[in-house]
Amino acid sequence: MIYDIHVHAADTGDPATAEFLSNRVKGLLGGFFLRKSLPRGVPIGPGAWKRIEEKIVSDLESSETDAAVFLALDAYRGDIVGTAPKSGAGIFSVSNAYVEGLAASSGKILAGGSVHPYRSDALERLERLVRGGCVLVKWIPSAQGIDMEDPRCRPFYEALADYGLPLLVHTGNEHFFPGSGNALNHPSKLVPALRAGVKVVAAHCGARMFLHEKCFFGIWSRMAKEWENLFGDTASFVLPTRIRYLRKLLEDDILRGKAIFGSDSPGPPAIASCVFQLGRRETSRLRKIGNLFDASLETYRALGFDDEWFSNAEKVLMLEKRGTGPSPATSAIGK
Repeated sequence: MIYDIHVHAADTGDPATAEFLSNRVKGLLGGFFLRKSLPRGVPIGPGAWKRIEEKIVSDLESSETDAAVFLALDAYRGDIVGTAPKSGAGIFSVSNAYVEGLAASSGKILAGGSVHPYRSDALERLERLVRGGCVLVKWIPSAQGIDMEDPRCRPFYEALADYGLPLLVHTGNEHFFPGSGNALNHPSKLVPALRAGVKVVAAHCGARMFLHEKCFFGIWSRMAKEWENLFGDTASFVLPTRIRYLRKLLEDDILRGKAIFGSDSPGPPAIASCVFQLGRRETSRLRKIGNLFDASLETYRALGFDDEWFSNAEKVLMLEKRGTGPSPATSAIGK
């Protein structure tokens, strides 16, 4: 089966979230990606994200992709000593109930939940996620104010490991959401979770988006070979600054086995960045594919990834327990 582990959702019924997205769409980075994801003829404006989400749900239904994980994002908590959130931190969040509702509406949508580990009821919330059939937990440390080395995370890691629920964590610089600083996204901060036995997926494999930024792909590569339970996803890898890392994955059997397909929808692949690998004719063909999911799939296939690779998510996602309730780790929940 073909799985997409990284798709963004946004509950625009939340006024603060709708306002945040409207402002971000007007920016250069947000406008570049979201403009390409809007249905033809729909202007950029306050209602843009809702139309984008309608498109990605529709595209998924008609795509060859068998299932995609739509991601929640718990709210920012500004109680980390020594960090100062950027203006606007905490106004964007996506509830677990929202993505669970999306999953209930389509057999192709899987719910990726999110729980801030500093919450006093974090373990109870995690248990509810498992009972509801969520297949992973998503964190963006810089956007949520999570120091993954903080001792407050330990009970949460133990519960994740006992449930077998994976943790998808943004690694490397983050550009879309305000927060406490990219130092929180360093791959080395994943070590406490890995030591606890959690299956961790490093979103973007630590790869940089802009040339002036520090790249953590090499660190992720070394760690992925050291830790059996560390994986990475390829969300937004079809970019001029990241395309070279796809070649590195193809050339290394171990790393290719640790990499999981993620489209990062609604962000579309920058297919023009493949012109030197694929040639103008093939690149032109791929750019004409209007379905966001199929455009990503076909681009990866053209670059050399076989169909078996797209099923790598089966090693990580808690698919066998989806909708059947948890196998509760009483010792962890009681801590």
